[in-house]
Amino acid sequence: MPTDGLMIGFTIVAAIAVAFLLRLGAFVRIGILLVGIGLAIAGTQNGRDLSNLVGLAIGVVPNPNVAGGDSLQPPNTSDQVTTTYRVTATVRVNGEVRTGASVQRVLIRRNITFGSNQLLNTITRFFGEAVAIPIVDDEYLLITMSDAPGNRPYEELMASPCQNIFVYDGSERPTAGAVLANATKFTGPCDVSVDRLPAMLAVSTSLEPVGFEFVSPSTLTEVFGVPVEFVSLSFSRTNSSLEFVLAEVFPWIEARSSGGVSMPIKLKENEHVSTFYKSAITRGSN
Repeated sequence: MPTDGLMIGFTIVAAIAVAFLLRLGAFVRIGILLVGIGLAIAGTQNGRDLSNLVGLAIGVVPNPNVAGGDSLQPPNTSDQVTTTYRVTATVRVNGEVRTGASVQRVLIRRNITFGSNQLLNTITRFFGEAVAIPIVDDEYLLITMSDAPGNRPYEELMASPCQNIFVYDGSERPTAGAVLANATKFTGPCDVSVDRLPAMLAVSTSLEPVGFEFVSPSTLTEVFGVPVEFVSLSFSRTNSSLEFVLAEVFPWIEARSSGGVSMPIKLKENEHVSTFYKSAITRGSN
C-alpha cells in the first residue's frame, strides 16, 4: 500500500478506536472519523505543516533536543518562532574580569483558543541552563532562568532581550504578530538593562543546597565576602546546541529530583525569595 494510503488508514483506525473507547454517540463518532480522514489527507500533502498546526492547537511544541543544534529546530512560521541565544554574564572579582555562558532556546507561538477565531497573544517556552560564574573557592554566582523580584517575567526577557516591547498602557498590549516579528528580527548582541535582570543566586558545589542566597548587583560583595562588581548580561544569536553540564559541577541539582518531580530549593530567608526550583536552573526536553 502507498505511504499516503497507510497514513490515511492508520488515522481512520485511530479515530474509530478513540470514538468507541470513549463511548461517544453516533454523531460524535462520525465527526471524529471525518476529522481523522481530513487530517490524514492534509498530512499526506504537508506533514510538517500538519504537525505544527496540531502542536499549536493542543499546546504541544516540537522538542528542542540537546543534540543537533538548529538542525532540530522547527522552522519559523507566521505562528511560531524559535531562537537560540548564547547568554553571557560578566563580573569583576577583585578587579579580575570573569565570565560565564550558556545556550538557551526560546519557542514563541500564537496562543490559539478553540471555539474562537481570535488569535490571542503568545505562549513562550524556554530551554537550557543558567549561567554559572566561579567567584571564590567553591562558591558560584548563578544567573537563573527566572525573573527577579519586582522584575518582569523571564519569558518576556527571552522573547525580546534587547528591548522591552511588553511595556504598554491599558489594553494596548503587543499583538502576537508584533511579538513574533520582533523575535524574528533579533540579531544581537545586546546587554540586558539592570531593571530586567533575572534572579541571581549565590550557590556552592556542596551536595545539598545549604546556605544558598538570593543576590542582586548591589549585594554581591556583601554575600561573597570579596569585591564583586556586576558588569553585564549579554544575549547573542547562536547556532550551537543546548548543553546540560551544570549537574557535573553542582551535585545538588540531581538531588533535587524525586520521582521526576523537581523539589524546591530552600534559600536563606530574606524579604525577596525563600524557595527556588530546579527548572529555573536547568530545563531540558519536556
